[in-house]
Amino acid sequence: DFMNKGVSLSGGITITVPSGDKEINLIDIENYLNTEFPEYDVSLREISSFGNIEGILIEANAPTKEEGENLRDSLQI
Repeated sequence: DFMNKGVSLSGGITITVPSGDKEINLIDIENYLNTEFPEYDVSLREISSFGNIEGILIEANAPTKEEGENLRDSLQI
């Protein structure tokens, strides 16, 4: 491929995690996911409003629904 395709084109999952009252460290989550699931291409983005982190958006190319659910459940956020 000459361009990177998002999960909407290549298949995979998108997980939205609201932060609520919890502090979320994107670097820690990204490092965890890359260590636990090295076979997936994982992308994290911060959802913010007026400088406050409202949550995170996680995209991964998990090929099956079950693998996507395993990734989501492993977060324990």
